[in-house]
Amino acid sequence: MAKTETETEIEKMKILEERIKAPSIWCQLPCGIRFEDLQDTRYDDAVQLLDEHYLNQEVTYRSINIKKDKEATEEFLNNARIWMKDKMSIAAVNEENDELIGVIILRIQEKCKKITILLVDENIEE
Repeated sequence: MAKTETETEIEKMKILEERIKAPSIWCQLPCGIRFEDLQDTRYDDAVQLLDEHYLNQEVTYRSINIKKDKEATEEFLNNARIWMKDKMSIAAVNEENDELIGVIILRIQEKCKKITILLVDENIEE
């Protein structure tokens, strides 16, 4: 039975929708690592990765013992979740088992507006 024009269009839309939901793959390395957009389904894995590895190893956070301060750790992880929602972050995935093995959280930072400071010398007489 031949498909109607409407059925064909619906099928095309479903295929397109699946492509949109799929992460963009930026690079695949011969060693089996794939770099792709960080999808919202991996946010929990990304937060766990940051908590278990990044905060213990990154020099700044390690030097202030952030892991010993539960409130500071939670604040960092909550901020990371917010930043991930910008949809600009990249995930490193092991292609063998589809495990998240790395993440970089990217954000757009607004350029500071130029501030003009007027210095007034109180000793100047009018």
